[in-house]
Amino acid sequence: TEQKLIEKGVFTNTSDGPLRNIAFWESRSGKIVRITEEELKASWTAQMYEKGFSVEGVRQDIETAIQKESLLKKSFYQKNEFDTLRFAANAITDNGQSFKKSEILYKALSMSSGDLNIDDLEKAFHALLQKREIIRRRSGRQGTKGNTK
Repeated sequence: TEQKLIEKGVFTNTSDGPLRNIAFWESRSGKIVRITEEELKASWTAQMYEKGFSVEGVRQDIETAIQKESLLKKSFYQKNEFDTLRFAANAITDNGQSFKKSEILYKALSMSSGDLNIDDLEKAFHALLQKREIIRRRSGRQGTKGNTK
């Protein structure tokens, strides 16, 4: 297509951006299909039904997923600072690592999405240390009871 345009005298430099754009669109003229919104919707709906789905079923699945996600968020965010710290410690120590106080507090703060403040989390951290749910290591790092690495 570029060669044809050069032969017609439209462009003389094959590196011109406009030449490439014209060549691109000319080479696709037979490939571009014009379809209306209604035709596209009908095609999608037919393909969904062929695969065993329905529009209402997909809507219901989306609504159910949104409700489940909302319930998960509510159940997590209603937890107190102790539960949030435990959850953060479990997330950090899944692979057996110990953690610094700053690491667990940062993780807990990010998990709480602003519902808890650093002062409450620090108090809870020290309470969990006293209860020995969090164990202070000689290295200055902490771990949970089940974490001995």
